[in-house]
Amino acid sequence: MNIKGMLSTWNTLAFKVRVSLLFIAIVPLGIYLVINNWLLSHHLLELENKNIISKTHQAHRVLDAKASELSKLSMDYGIWTDLHEKVINPDLPWIKENITTWIPENFGMDLVVIANKNLDIINAFGTPHKKLDQLLEKEIIEHVFTNIDNIPDNGALSGFKIFQNELYLISLCPILRNDYSGPYGGMVVIGKKITPAFLEEISYQYGYEMFMYDSAHIVSSRFNQTKAQRALSLFKQTNENVLHMDKATIFGVDAINDISGVPSGYLFIMEPRELNIILKNNLIAILGCIIIILLLTIRIKRSIVNPIKDLQLQISKMGKENTLSYVNIKGTSEIVSLADSFNKMIDNLHRHRLENENLRTLSITDDLTSLYNHRFFYEYFDRLTSNGCKNICILFCDIDHFKSVNDHNGHVIGDILLREVGRIIKAIVGHKAVFRYGGEEFVIVLDDYFVDSAYKKAEIIRLAVNNSSLIQKYSSYLPITISIGIAAYPSDASDIDMLIDKADTAMYFAKQNGRNQCHIYRPFMSKSFKSVRYAKKRIEV
Repeated sequence: MNIKGMLSTWNTLAFKVRVSLLFIAIVPLGIYLVINNWLLSHHLLELENKNIISKTHQAHRVLDAKASELSKLSMDYGIWTDLHEKVINPDLPWIKENITTWIPENFGMDLVVIANKNLDIINAFGTPHKKLDQLLEKEIIEHVFTNIDNIPDNGALSGFKIFQNELYLISLCPILRNDYSGPYGGMVVIGKKITPAFLEEISYQYGYEMFMYDSAHIVSSRFNQTKAQRALSLFKQTNENVLHMDKATIFGVDAINDISGVPSGYLFIMEPRELNIILKNNLIAILGCIIIILLLTIRIKRSIVNPIKDLQLQISKMGKENTLSYVNIKGTSEIVSLADSFNKMIDNLHRHRLENENLRTLSITDDLTSLYNHRFFYEYFDRLTSNGCKNICILFCDIDHFKSVNDHNGHVIGDILLREVGRIIKAIVGHKAVFRYGGEEFVIVLDDYFVDSAYKKAEIIRLAVNNSSLIQKYSSYLPITISIGIAAYPSDASDIDMLIDKADTAMYFAKQNGRNQCHIYRPFMSKSFKSVRYAKKRIEV
């Protein structure tokens, strides 16, 4: 095989598709095997550990955000002039109604304490203690009171605390006036117990499988208690922040300090290990395959898809513009051959189309006047009504005394008159359809016209014929004028034959009343006059 033949073979669509599919099948498989034997064993374990540590820190930050919300709530009520006054001058009913009852009911808090500056608890919810230092260490209380000036910038003190052997998220705020002036009145303590429901809400919002250990109890959301105990036992043995329980589960662990900075428990986050690794492995393999496939697809697109799409766009453009033109395509040998065959077909279609258009024009055109003929009138009217045209007026025109003028001057003059009348009508109505209906009769179709506008148009035609010097020079003894009858669709008739008959009746009425007139059809005309066509039919019968 010579070089030219080889190049021709390589440029075929079949060869390109075979080579592309071969690469698509072999390359991704090779990438997948490399990833399984190298990346999985050397790197995915490290990525897995980093991922669980990152999620553990994220879960801890979620708890810190909950503490910040609690801090804001304690400040909203602690920095309040009304409460400051009610604590200095104790008003137990007010405090109970607006603080220790309101906050639990509306914010779901489990601990609310109002204490005066002597640390006496004035009223509380969730604890039986009477002194604040029975709940909190004196160092924490003194820290709050000695850092009052930092509250506007840093917020209220908040964090974890164990009460009555249960873990709480609490916030402490001194009771101050709204403008932070004057002496402090006491302290507000608000707490939220870390319960399974609390953790379940976080798990639902952020998708963490989690539990907490407060040095005595396990508080879990959706966790199996046995699995949690196993994780806790493994952590106590290893004291590591990543626990590989088995091939299916991995845990991340983060320490939780209480409000004074002392360790008070641990946060555990679980991830399904094997599935996670498999998913990552498959994802990397799939991404590699996608990249290779995309590169191959780009190549296929340039050599195959783009030329075919270009061909399709050029053909679509012909359809929209209702034209026939050659296509110019560059691509594989098969596509270029297809374009050549299409261009040959276009040559044949163009020739047949010209022939059909000429035949069509001849079939619907009157030879003498070059107007539309009688046969095309019914087709044209049906097309208008099928397209939803609602208001159509028919102008039925008849040249007055034409037979006498034609007999007196000859058919040559008669043909001149017919052509001139047709020209005048066409010049006045413009793009509206004009038909030579038969002999000296013309029909004008005015779509989207009402009868008043149609009448004005008819009068213009009548005057133009009456004032035409070319026409009137043959009116030696009889004036050559035109009578016009007007009927409207659908108000006068919804059937084309009846519509023509009524327009004819109105025209005949114009002739009977002296000719050279325009008349709109009225029902009384049908009673007073009989259509010329009906009279002819009776004669034929």
